[in-house]
Amino acid sequence: MRIEYITWPLLAVMMGGWAWMQYRKGELSDRHYLWFSAMMVGGQIGGSIDCYAKDNIGMVFVQIYFMLFTLWGAFQRYRDIRSRLSTETCQGGGT
Repeated sequence: MRIEYITWPLLAVMMGGWAWMQYRKGELSDRHYLWFSAMMVGGQIGGSIDCYAKDNIGMVFVQIYFMLFTLWGAFQRYRDIRSRLSTETCQGGGT
């Protein structure tokens, strides 16, 4: 199996995520932002595989850097969501 059959669909997912964010003018709900981050990470994995297959180790490290940067952003957003939900639950009073 050629490596392109794996990497190109992953890169297409990333480009689709990027186009989707641009279409939404950069304003994504919390849930959509987490989906966007997953799409970006998928593409970065595809890019890393492609670079590794072509013995371009320097670009593999660049892809890993961007992947970590994307995951950090998703983690921050997820943490904000959890914090907001926790605050709303505490302020709700309950029955």
